[in-house]
Amino acid sequence: MISRYIEEALHRASYDKLEDGMFYGEVRGLRGVLATGETLEECRNQLAEVVEEWVLVRVAKGLSVPRWTCPDFVDTGASPNGYTNELYGD
Repeated sequence: MISRYIEEALHRASYDKLEDGMFYGEVRGLRGVLATGETLEECRNQLAEVVEEWVLVRVAKGLSVPRWTCPDFVDTGASPNGYTNELYGD
């Protein structure tokens, strides 16, 4: 299940190329989840690791994790564009 969550997070990620040539990526809706890399692939791989660690730490601390719904992720009435972002109690 966590691999599907990471896949969805990476699908939602945005990437930029910085002035120094490095790549920067972040996931909207996951505060503090960001990564950099010398290539886009490296940045994406780093971002996947950060997402996994972020989820595991939040679960271990009893904090909420955004629950995304989309046709291929969780079967619970998605919005017209196929996605919703629901945050369950902090």
